[in-house]
Amino acid sequence: MAQSSKHNEPKLNLETKRLTLSLAVSAALAGATGTQAETLGQLEEVIVTASKREMNLQDTPIAITAFTNEQITLQRFKNFSDYVGQIPGLAVSERQPGANSVIMRGCAAQGLSFSDSATTSVYLDEQPITAAGQNPDPRLIDIARIEALSGPQGTLFGDAAQCGTLRVITNKPDATVTTGWVDVTGSTIDGGGEGYDLSAMANIPLIDDTLAVRLVGFYADDPGWIDNVFSISPGRTFDNGSQVDEDVNSSTWYGGRFGVRLQLNDQWTVDFSSIYQKYELDGFGDIDLNQQQYEDVGLYPRFGRDGQARFSDDSWDDEWYQLAVTVEANLDVGDFVLTGAYFDREAEYFADATSYLQTFQQLGDYFREYDPYITQYDFGGDPLSTNFDRRETTSWTFEARYATPDMGRWSGLIGAFYNQRDVDEIFIANVVNGFSDSDAFSYINNAGYYFYGAPLKESSNNWFSGTYESELEQWAIFGEVSVDITEQFNILAGARYFEIENDYNVINGALVGENGGAPDCVQTGGVDYCYAPGDPGDADESDWVPKLTLSYSWENQMIYATYSEGFRRGGANSARPQSVYGPPTGQFPPPAGTLNQYDADTVDNYEIGAKTEWFDNKLRFNITAYHMIWNDIQVQAEDPQPDLFTLGIVNFPEAEINGFESWVSWLPTPNINVELSVGYNDGELSDSSTLFPDSDNPLTTPEGTPLPIVPDWKGNLNFSYSFDTLLFEASPYVLARYTYTGSSVNSLDGIESSSFSFPPRKQESWDTLDLQVGLESTSWTATLFVDNVFDEEAELFYNNRWSQQRLSVNQPRTLGVNFRYIFGE
Repeated sequence: MAQSSKHNEPKLNLETKRLTLSLAVSAALAGATGTQAETLGQLEEVIVTASKREMNLQDTPIAITAFTNEQITLQRFKNFSDYVGQIPGLAVSERQPGANSVIMRGCAAQGLSFSDSATTSVYLDEQPITAAGQNPDPRLIDIARIEALSGPQGTLFGDAAQCGTLRVITNKPDATVTTGWVDVTGSTIDGGGEGYDLSAMANIPLIDDTLAVRLVGFYADDPGWIDNVFSISPGRTFDNGSQVDEDVNSSTWYGGRFGVRLQLNDQWTVDFSSIYQKYELDGFGDIDLNQQQYEDVGLYPRFGRDGQARFSDDSWDDEWYQLAVTVEANLDVGDFVLTGAYFDREAEYFADATSYLQTFQQLGDYFREYDPYITQYDFGGDPLSTNFDRRETTSWTFEARYATPDMGRWSGLIGAFYNQRDVDEIFIANVVNGFSDSDAFSYINNAGYYFYGAPLKESSNNWFSGTYESELEQWAIFGEVSVDITEQFNILAGARYFEIENDYNVINGALVGENGGAPDCVQTGGVDYCYAPGDPGDADESDWVPKLTLSYSWENQMIYATYSEGFRRGGANSARPQSVYGPPTGQFPPPAGTLNQYDADTVDNYEIGAKTEWFDNKLRFNITAYHMIWNDIQVQAEDPQPDLFTLGIVNFPEAEINGFESWVSWLPTPNINVELSVGYNDGELSDSSTLFPDSDNPLTTPEGTPLPIVPDWKGNLNFSYSFDTLLFEASPYVLARYTYTGSSVNSLDGIESSSFSFPPRKQESWDTLDLQVGLESTSWTATLFVDNVFDEEAELFYNNRWSQQRLSVNQPRTLGVNFRYIFGE
């Protein structure tokens, strides 16, 4: 009997290990915890904080897509582009350089805009880090959760949460366990380069159950696949031979996080975190299309999917850090949270603008055919041009809130919010060759040097420059009350009152005479130059936004209906006096100042939804349908008066957005997991409208004009299977991920922040398949993956900024391996 017992003991342990690992893999693939999978074989009860308190996702009457730490790790999410396809209500517009516009539910009026207010807010833990057109992209290393909240979130998340909120929530230190991991990835791109990714985490208790630190670090060298190919300049006087290179859009990411948690007792917790990230992009990931606004000189080759012609360096550097402190008290009288955060960011780029300036040169040449004395836009016939931009952002955020304890049939939350944000930006467009300092058409001195206190140069190759300052200060109080009318029927009402003060100041410099002459042209040091200190745009605003949700629940099912509002702050344009965006009391005659002010735009959201679970919580089906009215849409347009080159924001009539979002999670067996999401969005202008009707260049958009950027259909299907047998003491699994992105247009017809706009261009639908096989054990994981298996060529965004249209493209087929070693308890 003893012998038999000894013989059977290892077999029993092997079967137990086999079952445990198989269920653990299924749990990760399904987003389920190991304990739940092991005991129930059911879908996870995902906890989210979309309502500013911890709640089960299925009990929260909001359209939410959430990814847990296990899902983020398993699917190798690192950036926006890795998970945008799995969120039915989310779109990300990627234009170079360094621009990420995060958009939910179709709230996009322009593909190209330089305004400082977004329609979708991006949060890092408790702080908004939103930047319209240039959202920072936190590297997803050791992340607890991603939460995408679709629809207006104005009551709890405020300004810019007009159509949704995207939240990245980091893991916090744990004083009860010593643990960590080291992760290594290597990859290669078809027709591109090779890269690697290193990261590590260590969670160390310093005082058991009381004090712990968490250290996170990462370094990644991401490969490129775009080639800068040999080309002759448009005027045939030089070439880009010195710039020719392969895989120019390679990039480097590095940074880390240091967190400290002090668990004073069961009721009091203090968290401190410090996060740093640096992103360096060697060249832009877009291709040239050989489609110029004016004459096509025929010298650019047909580049295909992976070619560009750049005559000077392109680069993008983005560096930021965040410091944050959060104090939580879970007391008998309720839960208190006090948080403060500071965010500091510096981003800059250099961009080749040769094709852009050549378009102006061709325009000037056209004028000179009729009048040879016209000197406008003469850069010597074949200019080489570069652009430079640097933006510095600092932001302070404080929030305090209180949530009631379980009061039986009702509960409530109240909070206060404060944010101060300063942005300083300088933009310079240089002509590297094509004129001499003694030329009669000398260019302005750099207004940026003047603005920042450096000495004025007596001559400059600067064609245009601008300095932009904005100071935003806002505070708000918000709250929600939830009341159970019956055991099944609940009413939730919320509101937010806010006050916002936004100051904006611009100094632009341009060619002599191009600003309309005196009084904004100055002569100094014998060199003519013009700079236009636009009158500061100052705006104060206060208002409130409501929310009302009715929900009915039974067993594991819930239906709900919501009316909510979202807002985006208004303001005043800062512009030179003669512009339509200038001060209304300026000394220039109308139309100066007629569009100096612009109002907040708002979204009215009508939504119905259902959250359901079936077959003993093995099948989950959630769906929401919405009708949104977007009022007084803010669009950015160029002053219609020739040669001013002044941008401003103006209100546009309304648009209607209709759609639905749906999610399915299914565990037919403990080994198989199926995740499906489908979204549809249809946004278009409700009325016809004409901007600048009294000018020589009116801009008209008809009723029914589609809103840009957001695809009409989106779909995602994940299928995974984990094996019962062990291989190398680990559980094998396979994962297939299919993503479909429907068609869209790149711009709003007739309105774009570009001197030379193109008609809207359709961005065709595309789909990709990713495959992954792996081994999971209690102490290590190994993965082999192929992304974009069929090497799909996707049109991400047609960019009109540089006159010669460019196209942002997706990453080709990528093969890689990943290994993670896990240590600790």
